[in-house]
Amino acid sequence: MENPEIEVIVATMHDKAPVCLADFKDAPQNVALTIINQSDKEGEVFKDNVRWINTKSRGLSKSRNIGIKIATSNLCLLSDNDVFINFKKLGFIAPMINKEDVGCVVCGNISDVGFNTNKLIFLNYRKALKVCSWQIILNRKRVKDIYFDERFGLGSDLNNSGEENIYLTDILRKGIKIIAIPSKLIDHRDSGTGGIIDDNFYRVRINVFKRIFGSFIGYMIYILFLLKKKIEMKDISLSLGIYYLFKD
Repeated sequence: MENPEIEVIVATMHDKAPVCLADFKDAPQNVALTIINQSDKEGEVFKDNVRWINTKSRGLSKSRNIGIKIATSNLCLLSDNDVFINFKKLGFIAPMINKEDVGCVVCGNISDVGFNTNKLIFLNYRKALKVCSWQIILNRKRVKDIYFDERFGLGSDLNNSGEENIYLTDILRKGIKIIAIPSKLIDHRDSGTGGIIDDNFYRVRINVFKRIFGSFIGYMIYILFLLKKKIEMKDISLSLGIYYLFKD
């Protein structure tokens, strides 16, 4: 289909086939699939109606931005190579999403990872901090010129997460609406790097909050974040968290 209604853009590396690839053969005609393959080669190839974009660039945010820029559809579902996708459901709901006056739609996940809701809601800053990038369906016409901050995200030099939270809050800051829907279009079963508590966990959270809210408010929110996480997770160290707040 020359102008698909929605395009799934999957990030992968070194030719690893995404798990959603097997189900794409049954996808409706209004859904396209593009794979951003970070490898040791450059170029574009088509295999079984799937577009592979090979790039020597590194970093998840760079992969996302390449996908957004080269997409042929207005609607794009961002995804990773370990995410299962209900293509039939996605194709069915795409026309309805296209009619919404919003910049992004956050879809539900079958597994209990990421952000889920039992009704349609508008996202604010607080809720945007709970979303994972592989849940985001973006409307390119409404979020044009807004891209992922490539200093953040897996594969970046210092900050291995938080890129999706920054991206969504950048959209909200422009006055563009974001909604979350209860439709569970994907299945991502792994929490990824988000559950790892190490020294980098504290550094990254400080940098993410500073990037979103500025230094003073960002520091205040980081302290509240630590207190909340200390109640939820016994591995959180308040003393270590405060140490990194003043270390840099």
